[in-house]
Amino acid sequence: QNAVGSGGGLNMNHQNAVGSGGSGGSGVVIVRYKKTAGSTPPCTTSQYVNDGSCVACPSSTSSDPMDPTTPSPSTSAGGEATYCTCPNGFYAATGATAGEWSCYQCGDDFEISSSRVPTVSGNSDVCDCKAGYYLDSTGLICFECPAGQTSAGGRVTECTSSSTPVASSPPPPSAQALNVAAEETRDAILADIADPDIKKKAKLLADAAIA
Repeated sequence: QNAVGSGGGLNMNHQNAVGSGGSGGSGVVIVRYKKTAGSTPPCTTSQYVNDGSCVACPSSTSSDPMDPTTPSPSTSAGGEATYCTCPNGFYAATGATAGEWSCYQCGDDFEISSSRVPTVSGNSDVCDCKAGYYLDSTGLICFECPAGQTSAGGRVTECTSSSTPVASSPPPPSAQALNVAAEETRDAILADIADPDIKKKAKLLADAAIA
């Protein structure tokens, strides 16, 4: 910006000044400063915005100290993202120093997805039991449900029966229905017998059996 005084031309940066009092005289100078608004630099997908700056997303640590592989670090959406997301199976954990975060792998039979760093609560995230497992009383171990039982997983502490109800059998036919069926069978057999004596004897035997 420019400053102009009546005592002569004067250029000044970041201000406007107007003076009066004639040439060579001193006057009152009014200075106005203009504040330039700061801007947040666009972060990469391996960074997030923290206190107005781009900082690196936390790294990930395997639950097996003998694992030779290096887990993938957390990532962000980039730009002005204010948090990173741990890989599936890893949870956000606070460090020994305030504001320090890491992604730690869940233990056996535990699971978690989309654990954000930092968490909304500011505390470490927690992993849940997988479906078909339940949490023990310490809250540290997931046990598999016994045979014939299951669970939805999560933080449940017991399993429920998984048996499928057996369809009920149809009721047995009544004695009357059985007699009717037997008589129909008898008549069909007798119809094929031409000899009257044999047919008579067969009918007596069939009637005795039906009775």
